Amino acid sequence: LRYAGVRARLYGAEANGTVRLLGAGGLGRSDAIGTLDFLWRADLVRATNLDSGEPLPRIAPARLGGTLSWARGPWGAQLGVDLVSAQRRVPAEGQRATDGYALWNAALSWRVPLGQSELLWFARVDNITDKLAYSAVSVLTTTAFPKAPLPGRSARLGVRLNF
Repeated sequence: LRYAGVRARLYGAEANGTVRLLGAGGLGRSDAIGTLDFLWRADLVRATNLDSGEPLPRIAPARLGGTLSWARGPWGAQLGVDLVSAQRRVPAEGQRATDGYALWNAALSWRVPLGQSELLWFARVDNITDKLAYSAVSVLTTTAFPKAPLPGRSARLGVRLNF
């Protein structure tokens, strides 16, 4: 492979936010039902080689995501999805277009005070539907296709100490 700098134009936008759906500041009382938030995120980047007019390689496609996040006392739960659009803006040679995909994830957590610190016990499942997907930004999608997809369904159990 030969890498060389080129004159390029990149532009994009990124936004995220949180909307309280239930609980303090939303509908209902937080002590009875806890809180329910919707966390959203979106980003878009476009990049063009100014000399050839072609798209630059390995640029992320448009992405949109959302997570419902519930908390009550020491308990928390999340259910989220990340929607990634197809990436068809690729150079004519040496790059591979990728299909769009949706990756679902879920988590459950329990916080335990420990003096001045806190233990967070958690269980998490990523890519719940075991979707076969390829990253538009990975060199492996081009060089090792189809041997290097994104990870399939996975589960993690863990504990984190915050101090």
